[in-house]
Amino acid sequence: LWDDLSGEPLDGSLVTVAKRKEISEMYRRSVWTEALTEACIRDTGKPPIPVRWVTTNKGDKLHPNVRCRLVAKHLVAKYGGKELSEDLFAAMPPFELVKALLVKAVQRRDQKKKVRKPLFVDVSKAHLYAPVTDGVKNYVALPPECGKPGACGLLNSWLYGLRPASNGWQDAYTRQLAEV
Repeated sequence: LWDDLSGEPLDGSLVTVAKRKEISEMYRRSVWTEALTEACIRDTGKPPIPVRWVTTNKGDKLHPNVRCRLVAKHLVAKYGGKELSEDLFAAMPPFELVKALLVKAVQRRDQKKKVRKPLFVDVSKAHLYAPVTDGVKNYVALPPECGKPGACGLLNSWLYGLRPASNGWQDAYTRQLAEV
């Protein structure tokens, strides 16, 4: 087992615990409703979207903090090995960019005597808060750790790796802010 970012080896028992934690969170949030794979094929004409684990150590070698995220392989399944266009990529800003914006806000305040208040929101498992609202049934394969052969998940909330996930999250938090 390897860290998907650094390529460093990971302790298998820590990875197992992290996967269980992620799956528990998926069920706690009702991210999907279990369905038979035949229902997916009947509804969509295609098998469920495959998933994979992205595993990283958010700590260090002495103090590992292994995290696993279940990610749909939607873009690969839909577009194959073709080069993906820029409109399909929705990255989170690197923390260095956030620090640079904070410095810029402070510098501008000193120069122009105006108060600037940057807003930085970091939500754990953000896309899982966004309900599927596009009217299309989206099915994903369940990971082997769920122990449900022949079953798949009809998504109630977006999963990382799905093209509409970023827009779904943006719509969800915009609605929340508008209600405040």
